[in-house]
Amino acid sequence: SFIDFVGMPCKIRLKTLSQAKMMPPHSDVANSNKGTKFAKGDYCSIFIGLLTNQEKTNWYSYEGIFNINRINLFKLKKQKSLVLKNQQACLFDNNAIHSVTNCDPKNTRWALAISWQDITYKELLQKYNDYINTCSNK
Repeated sequence: SFIDFVGMPCKIRLKTLSQAKMMPPHSDVANSNKGTKFAKGDYCSIFIGLLTNQEKTNWYSYEGIFNINRINLFKLKKQKSLVLKNQQACLFDNNAIHSVTNCDPKNTRWALAISWQDITYKELLQKYNDYINTCSNK
């Protein structure tokens, strides 16, 4: 019912991460326009851990313009981190620079992502708060 409440087109994908020790810092929006005229990345998601292995997602701020091909690691400032458990969900800021660490190459992480390209994380968070308030007033 929350997805209907958002009222915007979304895409639903199964995401995996395997045979990796980490996923380097990136932005799903900033990195999505390779070979295309317009960025088509997801700005935000509901991210649900299906099978997790203690991987840690880290979000960063970055001084200046972020370019995935020339990352200055000294400009990355960690803002928050999250270890998502199995069957746990979070609202995910895909536009912000983020990485995944603590991966075991022998294990595969499986997650379900319900993602939006036309709404920001802040807007999704506001819609979530509005949804919770609407539900609690019934």
